[in-house]
Amino acid sequence: MNVHDRSGLVADPLSPHDIERLDRSTNLAEGLPGWAYYDPSFYEAERKHVFAAGWVGVGFRQRYPQP
Repeated sequence: MNVHDRSGLVADPLSPHDIERLDRSTNLAEGLPGWAYYDPSFYEAERKHVFAAGWVGVGFRQRYPQP
């Protein structure tokens, strides 16, 4: 999956300026704009184009207590 391929999106939720700020080297990159954390359309695009593509690792099992 190419993370830069946004061809499947109905509307481009991030401006070219936002993408440029995200695509910098690690020591210069900035995070998502604040609205991306609560906007329903961004959530749907992220859910469909990022998380639906496969498993997403969030940590190591050893770091969490057993139920």
